[in-house]
Amino acid sequence: MLRKTRRKQREKVLEFLYRMEIGNEPAEELVSELKSEADAGKSAPFTFELFSRTCRNLEKIDGLLSKYSKNWNLERVGMIDRNIMRMAVCEMLEFVDIPVAVTIDEAIELSKKYSTPSAAKFVNGVLDRIKTEVK
Repeated sequence: MLRKTRRKQREKVLEFLYRMEIGNEPAEELVSELKSEADAGKSAPFTFELFSRTCRNLEKIDGLLSKYSKNWNLERVGMIDRNIMRMAVCEMLEFVDIPVAVTIDEAIELSKKYSTPSAAKFVNGVLDRIKTEVK
């Protein structure tokens, strides 16, 4: 049950990362919105923590993604795929209680649901390379 619940929370984080990037909504405002939702019991603390930590570590996360996205400039990667991987890398770095295999599996499932058919393979490849450095 926790895994399914966390998947919904990851989907919410993906939505907020997308809003930040597409709508140029400031991260601080979105963090504040999620914090208010979490405080009011409308969303889980994990949602707030994953989003805020992803935003806080974006430069480091993007550095890892750039390093391991062979032959791909990070700006060329689709926005959904880029944000799914950002979220997954944040989990690898910040949430040591979540097994890396679970994080990668969840990222693959999100990419299958929200991106193109080839995206899951690309996301898996990049995250698999990153997990070696993160361990």
